[in-house]
Amino acid sequence: MKTIHNINTGAVFCNVFLFMVPPVGMLLMMLLGTIQIVLALTLTFYWATLNKKEKQLLNRYWLFVGIDFIFIALTRCLEYDLFDLPGILFYFLFPGFIAFYFLYLTNYIYKNSRK
Repeated sequence: MKTIHNINTGAVFCNVFLFMVPPVGMLLMMLLGTIQIVLALTLTFYWATLNKKEKQLLNRYWLFVGIDFIFIALTRCLEYDLFDLPGILFYFLFPGFIAFYFLYLTNYIYKNSRK
């Protein structure tokens, strides 16, 4: 669990740092999302070792990811531009929220695994 948390922490803070150059940060946010989904799949394989609270947090993460994918699909179907309000919300702001939520989740699991 420590490795998952360290990879996630490094990826999030690299992305936050790279947002000082907005186009680079926005492009790498897609890479961060991919990394976090792979890490979440890894956590899902450890489902039996997670306690009830950790399972609830992981379920909530998958719910957020699913909702974001649905809204991204809707913005694409409705042909919104990437920099229209729905595009900014569902391509950048909500995924940023999800990234920090996943950072909280991995930190919570890491701290509980050390006990």
